[in-house]
Amino acid sequence: MMGTLDDAARRVDDNVSLKLDGTSLCSHCGAVLGDSSDVLRAAHWRTQPAAQAGPCIRVDASQFVNEPVRLRQAFCPNPDCLTLLLTEIITATEPHLRAKALK
Repeated sequence: MMGTLDDAARRVDDNVSLKLDGTSLCSHCGAVLGDSSDVLRAAHWRTQPAAQAGPCIRVDASQFVNEPVRLRQAFCPNPDCLTLLLTEIITATEPHLRAKALK
């Protein structure tokens, strides 16, 4: 579903805008992402081993935490856009969207 970016939409960050009614949109294409209680509800998510983040992630995480570490990314749901909205290095049991609600 596509929303419309207009002057009433305020940017939350480089990739997400919030309309006055609480709808969150991709700032690049206007795709609806969610609302103020779950900004990235409609995003496409990918979780993979943390090493996939690149060469800067090279230390064995077991030296620091007692569970596997993962790379979690959220993408715009519009197949013509697919802008990367969020990247996190998290423990495998980290809850989804730790603090992505807006008030």
